[in-house]
Amino acid sequence: ATALLQTGEIDWTHIMIADIENTYVQGDAHKKYWYGMNDGVRLAFNYMTPNKDNLKAFQTPDFKRALSMAIDRQGIIDSAVYGYLQPTVPSNTGLPPALFGYMSDNAQAEMAKYTTYDTEGAKALLTSAGFVDVDGDGFVENPDGSKIAFEILSPAGWTDWNDGSAIVAQNWQEIGVNATAKAVDLSLIQETWATGEHDVLYSGYGSTANIWKFYYDTIGNQANVKQSNWWTLTQTNYVSDELTALIAEMPTASDERVKEITEAVEMHYAENMINIPLFFNGNWYVYS
Repeated sequence: ATALLQTGEIDWTHIMIADIENTYVQGDAHKKYWYGMNDGVRLAFNYMTPNKDNLKAFQTPDFKRALSMAIDRQGIIDSAVYGYLQPTVPSNTGLPPALFGYMSDNAQAEMAKYTTYDTEGAKALLTSAGFVDVDGDGFVENPDGSKIAFEILSPAGWTDWNDGSAIVAQNWQEIGVNATAKAVDLSLIQETWATGEHDVLYSGYGSTANIWKFYYDTIGNQANVKQSNWWTLTQTNYVSDELTALIAEMPTASDERVKEITEAVEMHYAENMINIPLFFNGNWYVYS
């Protein structure tokens, strides 16, 4: 697409071009771009991973809180996406810009405790939660001594996500968590959605302007478990019958009840650190 833009064969496209001023614009006043706010970017844990030892860690909120504290979000923005994005952390559910009105102040306050870059604080939280290096290999184990080791998958060629996941893996290794980044073909990523044969995804949240639709697709519709459906529950395979029932009420609920439901959903996700939100992706529009 970049080559076609350069030659003028296409007028516009949706693509993230790294270092765009030097690689595309090159001083040409007719070459422009708009990188507005899009959906959120997150680390999505697979709560149906076949690796039971990793699952023990994923089901422990303090483990994930420590991981969140260990991430240099600004470093990812500066390095992986050339400073194009704002350091705004999404809600844990990933409410897109069109749904910001449904954010919970209480849930956001809970999340804010664990989204500031603090390597030493992350190490201390791991230790207090019982995640220590038992065998001296430099990586922490579960409180019961079982091993934790997992990959962070991202689609090969999505360079901002590939570089971002590599930075996250490095950050996590620095606090003693055995995580590695792996970029694989998108078709293989989609296969893992269906099989559940993965541990962590560097992933998006998806976007819609309807709060029920957003919650239904990403949280409430259990039919999306282990399916190759973009930006749905399959990203986490996290199932909560309580939340599914609440979300099912929403289409016919009063405005007051919808507010009660969204507050409950937002708090549940924040208190249990279901995802680790990073920042908002860009709307990568390039045109001439």
